Amino acid sequence: MKRFYASLAALTLVVASILMLNFMNGTSNAALPRDCDNNSIIYCGGITPSELASRYNANKTGDLKTIYHSYGLSDYEMTHAGTSAKMGEVHRDGRVTVNGETVATGATSIGRQQLYANRTKVKIGNKYYYEGSPEYSYAKGVESIVAYVFFDNDGNFKAAVMTSCGNPVHAHPKPKPVYACTALTADKISRTERKFTAKATAKNGATIVSYTYDFGDGKTVTTASTTQSHTYDMAKDYTAKLTVNVKVNGQMKAVTGPACQTVITVSTPPPTPEYLCNALTVDKIDRTHFKFTTDYTVTHATFKSIEYVIRDASGNEIARISGDTYAQDKPGDYSVQAYVTVDVNGTEKTVTSDSCKQPFTVTPPNKVQVCDQSTGKIITVEEKDQGKYKPVGDVACQHIPVAELPHTGPAEIIGSTLGLGSLIAAVGYYVASRRGLLAELLGR
Repeated sequence: MKRFYASLAALTLVVASILMLNFMNGTSNAALPRDCDNNSIIYCGGITPSELASRYNANKTGDLKTIYHSYGLSDYEMTHAGTSAKMGEVHRDGRVTVNGETVATGATSIGRQQLYANRTKVKIGNKYYYEGSPEYSYAKGVESIVAYVFFDNDGNFKAAVMTSCGNPVHAHPKPKPVYACTALTADKISRTERKFTAKATAKNGATIVSYTYDFGDGKTVTTASTTQSHTYDMAKDYTAKLTVNVKVNGQMKAVTGPACQTVITVSTPPPTPEYLCNALTVDKIDRTHFKFTTDYTVTHATFKSIEYVIRDASGNEIARISGDTYAQDKPGDYSVQAYVTVDVNGTEKTVTSDSCKQPFTVTPPNKVQVCDQSTGKIITVEEKDQGKYKPVGDVACQHIPVAELPHTGPAEIIGSTLGLGSLIAAVGYYVASRRGLLAELLGR
């Protein structure tokens, strides 16, 4: 029977050891001794969670709850270390690690005796204890001791309890890695193109490796750039999402969130604007004045103006007008071309065509005959100046014809004779009248 109980005890020890090794998650390289001396807070420690709970509840020294409560550890945590703590190690250099990751630094622990001069006397409750660093309290050759490591609700280190002696450990929590996807914005470049900008944070050991842009149309891009442009093919709504790929303690994490998605609305393309200069006609008002008329088409755009460019026969520009009438005095051949300007979505466009270019001619002025009343002569002037003179046939330009003596022929002889007789009669009459007048004057 004694042999049976001895075998059962050995088996129990083996099973407990296996369970402890599994719970330790890779800390089996650390020292796992039992400190059965007067410096231990719990004599011979608590190697397993159940052993720790049993000895904590037994509280043979009467001060265990006061000590552990001063380190922020509750009764529940001390009696349920298997679930409320993680197995880790307290290193000689003051680091506290769990699964190889440092969770705290600058570790110190207390004991019941002043084993070396560098320990500080501290009072907990109504008793005194001695606090020092592992650098001095660890035995030669011991680099780390297995410990229960407790964390607060935010996942930060709170305290540790060494398994070999129950001595509690205080240390400075290492900030927990922080990483988040904080924003995804999209700037409109055109109707279909957007420029995306990613914003994220990573600190305390977290490093951003890349950004994955999901544009919502089945296309994705993974890049180290915080900006990315994308062009959509169809008019519809898309939900674009951003995932930030972060490296945390050697492991890759993908993080996103509501702030890292945005809705993109690609509108239906507007109707295609049409603007044409169809035709130009030139109407002659008079010799020097002309009227221009332009036929144009403008749809899905806004008409602004028409400009006419006048060129001479050599093609040189001589005038540019915005009105529809033009005056030119110099005779010659000319051309006019119409340019139609429209507004297309805020941008000015100008259009012309061969049909909107037409020739016209300024003819020389017309000449007319008039009566120059100052000279009594018939002269030729420009039609526009005829108002300055009398018309042909005016009395100012009429003269009494002088009779000529006949030269040959019976009729001419008769005419000459009659003319000569008339002349002689007239002379006689004139002389007689002069004589009568002379006698009258002498008689007086």
